[in-house]
Amino acid sequence: MDVSLEIPKPLDGALPRYFSDINVYPVSHGEYIHAVTDLSRLLSKDEKLKAARYVFEKDRKRYTIVRAVLRRILAKQLHCGPEKIVFSYGPQGRPSLMDRENSLPVSFSVSHSGDYSLIAVSESLTVGIDLEHAGRITDIEALAKSFFSPREQDQWRGIAEEDRRDAFFRWWVQKEAFLKWSGQGITGGFSHFHADVAPGTDGGIFLDDGGDTPAVYVWEPFPGYRAAVCASSLSL
Repeated sequence: MDVSLEIPKPLDGALPRYFSDINVYPVSHGEYIHAVTDLSRLLSKDEKLKAARYVFEKDRKRYTIVRAVLRRILAKQLHCGPEKIVFSYGPQGRPSLMDRENSLPVSFSVSHSGDYSLIAVSESLTVGIDLEHAGRITDIEALAKSFFSPREQDQWRGIAEEDRRDAFFRWWVQKEAFLKWSGQGITGGFSHFHADVAPGTDGGIFLDDGGDTPAVYVWEPFPGYRAAVCASSLSL
């Protein structure tokens, strides 16, 4: 098998101890671009139809690459062929593995931005992950004013102007990772929970009702990118 079709190695030492049961796989789209035809053979009929609906070729290729790599990673976890993986989808479109005899519980989450994707997989923790390229959004002040909660606005006003771009993307990835962790999707809105945007912190999620929240960690997986992962035990 061509080495370009093998799954990437998980990031080593990127996450703190609590997240040691999570493997985060970095996917550089460019490393697989020449193998798209081979990778497409691993996709289901529905996945191929979804890929075909993308208007731009680069998006069709990116979807095919990431979905095929995800299948290979999950197949390795479940000791089966990648084409045997069957997905089910929640009300907001969150994918999960359909129950199968003798399978292990596996939680996974996928995010892409720019030239990269991250795939988080765990057999003991429910996970949600988000990745954002810090250069793709310019008007962060307007977005902060529109989407930050009053609590976040107070914190935002105390952040030096030169630190605000980093703070904004720390906020963004935490919010998105939480919504993926919870299965709510972006339609769940941002207003009922808050993210810690202070520079130099690991991050944090807080609910208005004081309910249980997942652990969250923010880091820079690639130069110019920010990522966050949310995780809790599968029993929550």
